[in-house]
Amino acid sequence: MLVLTRGEGQTIAIGDDITVEVIQFRGANVRLGVTAPREVSVLRGELKGTSVRGEDQFSWPMLDRAARRKGLPENLRLEFATEAEGMLDNLLEKYVQRYDNLKLAT
Repeated sequence: MLVLTRGEGQTIAIGDDITVEVIQFRGANVRLGVTAPREVSVLRGELKGTSVRGEDQFSWPMLDRAARRKGLPENLRLEFATEAEGMLDNLLEKYVQRYDNLKLAT
């Protein structure tokens, strides 16, 4: 493990495509900003290893947080996240089609 010391506003480069910036110190916490390509998954450590549809992590971490707040056990959180993700995908496709139709009309 490489250990580096950085101050606010300073960055760390990982390869050519990933940058981690120290945004702010808040007491014992550090706010970090991560710039990475869309195909690179960037997750908090506690979300790593949870899966939906066989992926390495939730595609929609907000769904897992919402389900956790309601006290759902993990098996139901996974089922909820999978179903909700499908619904969101369908809704997104509807809006993409609407946008495409608007572009054609102009």
